[in-house]
Amino acid sequence: MKWETHNVAAKSHLLGLLLVLAGIDASLGQEGTKIWEFGTGAAVNSAAAIGVDGSIYFGSLDGKVYALNANGSKRWEFATQAGITSSPAVDADGSVFIGSLDSKLYGLTSNGAFRWAFRTSGQVNSSPAISPDGTIYFGSMDQNLYALDRSGAKKWQFTTAGAIFSSPAVAEEGTIYVGSRDNKLYAINTGWHQKMGIRHRLLGRFITCRWCGRKNIRGVA
Repeated sequence: MKWETHNVAAKSHLLGLLLVLAGIDASLGQEGTKIWEFGTGAAVNSAAAIGVDGSIYFGSLDGKVYALNANGSKRWEFATQAGITSSPAVDADGSVFIGSLDSKLYGLTSNGAFRWAFRTSGQVNSSPAISPDGTIYFGSMDQNLYALDRSGAKKWQFTTAGAIFSSPAVAEEGTIYVGSRDNKLYAINTGWHQKMGIRHRLLGRFITCRWCGRKNIRGVA
């Protein structure tokens, strides 16, 4: 762990069905009007994620992950064993990762087929985040932040003093930031930049990590 701070706010809630509203594009009609809606069997607290092909992914408290086309028609659905408040993360190849209140994080193909499930000891409200090296990070109510590889195997876990309801954020250089119900925000070192030799942008110019063994152009990475 790099550092921690206190007093982290809780996650917000959304509507009970997925609504899509028109923006300023005149071809869609009057601004702020409904284009379509898609009903599920329970409240929708999950935020929607949009794939590179325009598909829309989200979860519902009815326990299902939904994939919709841009016109609101259903592509597929996948049933977990409990409600979903987590929001999905979609990789570049269309793989979908999402948590469930059944205490698992699921990995699905772009077609909604089951790939794997990783079980924790608490509900997974946290939404996963994917780093540039493909590692999947998420929190659980069992107080742990987990790091998984793309096959669903655990790389490591970090234990806080409270349940993790919040969703992790991945910084460019690889640091993970996540909040806990122990009233702290944690910054956690992942070390993946040491392996990849990634470049960092500083003052409009690229420099390489000193930790990667390459020469810096200017400043400290």
